[in-house]
Amino acid sequence: CSTNGLSAPRGASFGVSRFDRKLAAEQLVRAKESADFAVVSVHWGTEGDSVPSEEQRTIADYLSAHGADVILGHHPHTLQPIAWIDRTADERWWRILLEISCPPCCIPSTWWAVC
Repeated sequence: CSTNGLSAPRGASFGVSRFDRKLAAEQLVRAKESADFAVVSVHWGTEGDSVPSEEQRTIADYLSAHGADVILGHHPHTLQPIAWIDRTADERWWRILLEISCPPCCIPSTWWAVC
């Protein structure tokens, strides 16, 4: 794993937390036990890219499949598209708002995510 091409020091007591699928799923289960709505904020993407990477899409799909209602992505310092992920479960249908990347200056004041 790297961050913008820089490797994190192995064994260091500091640094960047890497995405852990199992941990994310466990945290979403806990969030859904105490809340009706789960918002996930992810620091991801390649700086300067205006198109989401395959890794971003894969992680977003995983998070939505495990209960995320809104996924807010941030990092690339450029706008990336907003998308919807359609889901069905127990014969219900809903949409997951996926905001791939948004610079802090552009975060809207209101989010409507689940129909």
